[in-house]
Amino acid sequence: MEFIPAVSLLILISLVFLFIAQKFRLPSVVSFLVIGMLVGPFGLAIIRDQELISSFGEIGIILLLFTIGLELSFEDIARFWKVILVGGFMQVCTTIIVITSITAVLGFPFNEAVFFGFLVSLSSTAIVMRILQERGAVETLEGTTLLGILIFQDLAIIPMILITPLLIGKTGPSYEHLPLGIAKVVLIITVIIVASIWLIPALLDRVSRERNRELFLFTIAGICFTVAYLTNAAGLSLSLGAFIAGLVIGESEYSLDALSDILPFRDLFAGIFFLSIGMLLDTRVVLTHLPIVLWVIVTILGVKFLTGWLSVASMGLPPRVAILAGFSLCQIGEFSFVLASSGLQSELISISTYQIFLSGAIVTMAATPFLMGAAQPVTDLFFRRAPVRTEDTAQPGEDPARKVSGHVVIAGFGTAGAAVARAAEIAGMQCHVIDLDPEAAQREKEKGVFFTIGDARKDEILSHAGIGRAAILFVTVRPAKQAEIVVRRARRLVPGLPIVALAGSPDEIPVLSSAGADEVISSEYEGALHMFSRALARFGFAEDEIDPLLSRIRAHTYRGITPRSSEGLPLAKIEKRFEENRIFSVPVGKEAQARGKTIGGLEALLPPGVSLVAIRRKGRTLAEVPGDFVPDEGDTLLFSGPPGRAEEVAFLVSGQ
Repeated sequence: MEFIPAVSLLILISLVFLFIAQKFRLPSVVSFLVIGMLVGPFGLAIIRDQELISSFGEIGIILLLFTIGLELSFEDIARFWKVILVGGFMQVCTTIIVITSITAVLGFPFNEAVFFGFLVSLSSTAIVMRILQERGAVETLEGTTLLGILIFQDLAIIPMILITPLLIGKTGPSYEHLPLGIAKVVLIITVIIVASIWLIPALLDRVSRERNRELFLFTIAGICFTVAYLTNAAGLSLSLGAFIAGLVIGESEYSLDALSDILPFRDLFAGIFFLSIGMLLDTRVVLTHLPIVLWVIVTILGVKFLTGWLSVASMGLPPRVAILAGFSLCQIGEFSFVLASSGLQSELISISTYQIFLSGAIVTMAATPFLMGAAQPVTDLFFRRAPVRTEDTAQPGEDPARKVSGHVVIAGFGTAGAAVARAAEIAGMQCHVIDLDPEAAQREKEKGVFFTIGDARKDEILSHAGIGRAAILFVTVRPAKQAEIVVRRARRLVPGLPIVALAGSPDEIPVLSSAGADEVISSEYEGALHMFSRALARFGFAEDEIDPLLSRIRAHTYRGITPRSSEGLPLAKIEKRFEENRIFSVPVGKEAQARGKTIGGLEALLPPGVSLVAIRRKGRTLAEVPGDFVPDEGDTLLFSGPPGRAEEVAFLVSGQ
């Protein structure tokens, strides 16, 4: 089939599969792998040029790692250096040792056994980070732990490249040229560091002044691919170079602008990468050697789960993080396909062995989203079967946290949790924080804050923090689903405990309220109100006018979202409330029906869903208006309600 018709048919098939996946909530990674197997040379043969697709796929990996680097910083990387060196080293080495031992026992030559160890030790950076991005978990403790291990795997590619020719039986690299190779790596890394400090910020500043979007986009892409090429020339992977380029630009003030430009291309090319992986699989070989393929899959999953779990648990991180790491690292990595291809070309492995390995690799890749989703149920089972591990800032001997009462318990120690802790410190109240971050625990320990390392969704953890003796519980964990579980369990343990929960978008408020929170604060909505108040201040409103006005707006908007007041009201209708309500102003006209009527009489005429928020008279805003107050010509009335009611209210108040 010609190229353009083939691409058109491929896009059509992709749309159908992605639509079905969306309906059944299947991960997009699985959809692209299946599509690749279907349209590839071993399926319907719609696409035959695998090299072209693979080239586009490499661009997808580069852009994916580039955007991840944009969202992080060198400071973030420095925080989890221990994970990179200790966790990554242990995961790679233990996997190589175990796989080498298993394959050697099965009768494979030692060089092939070591080669298989190399192949299995690497995990898919593209898949793991893509899933974490979709869940918004890249910057969590679990996300940074996985990223650190994956970074080490990218670095481990260098010695693997040097050793593989020796396994194949070739002469391998000359040690006479080793100093020159090291010097080349040092030189290129030095060039990148110098460019990141002086050259790239100056270049971006100069380009941004031109105010040309195309020029800016091509500059960003040029930096990304140039740094990737330089690191590849130094013997490192392209993906690692792209990640470094993202970190470099991420340190500048143009990081968000660059991210918004790259995101559409990243998603497109990342999808092409997974398509190219699916095209490699010959399903006929899978069916012919099905028992062996199943054994390979089980071995890969079992070994990599154990080594991933062990590498994280050995660093003292919580069981939940270790279990998630084990499930997340179960698949085979992208670079393993490159190594396997070189082994096939050099006849180190046979074509049937290559396809069997390929089958196991693709199946484990496709299973990764489901395995990562199973991490939480397995963690729950672990806590039911094993004693809960907690750690706090108490000294050996008598635990002072057990004697504290009337304190503040904070579940989740992100930006919001830390702000609550500082406010409590200023108010002179003792805090007990629950979070999974051991580094945060160490920092807060020095400040005298009680800290429990654990999952706030567990009854034992909440009890250990003393919620039965606490004055209030602040739930700031994200995402909202986890916060809902914390609220429900805290409410069940202590029915009378005041609970304040943090929501992201307003549609999360009724969910957390129904779970038992006494008060739910939407960070998005409150941020919008703050912006609204700043706008009013710029237009001459005094602070004593703005505060009552905001109180009225909050009272109207939040009305009907608590469990008691929303009883019998469909949840979907409550959620739409935040999207439907707007603030609009209407001046009082001479011929209006409202002129001469009291506020009480006017409110009786208002359409459903509309309420009076405030009155603006002679430069002053009146938020608290008595029912017998009579608006006059020249007054401006502020209403809250659906946008579609604005014209009806305008006719009522202004006569137009």
